[in-house]
Amino acid sequence: MTIDDIYQDLRGRGLVASLRRFSRDYLGRAENYAADRGLDRCAPAALVHLHRRLGAEKQADLQARVLERLLRHGSANSVPDPTQGASPASLVGERA
Repeated sequence: MTIDDIYQDLRGRGLVASLRRFSRDYLGRAENYAADRGLDRCAPAALVHLHRRLGAEKQADLQARVLERLLRHGSANSVPDPTQGASPASLVGERA
């Protein structure tokens, strides 16, 4: 199963209306991310975000497929940066 298949399944279930929303709401990226990069070239951090979001949406079957893809294509260097997307103010508060 590809990420495009997951996107199509989410559309079919009425959980996402467009590729732009999928990029923003499920991949945690800019609205043009999936269109520019292609769904099969998503960064591991985007797939981790997708996995978490699918869990929150109670979509365990799709969540398992994303995890399988992460395990197949991930590497030791693909661990998401916990500070990615954090504002400088929030980082200062974490260090205090």
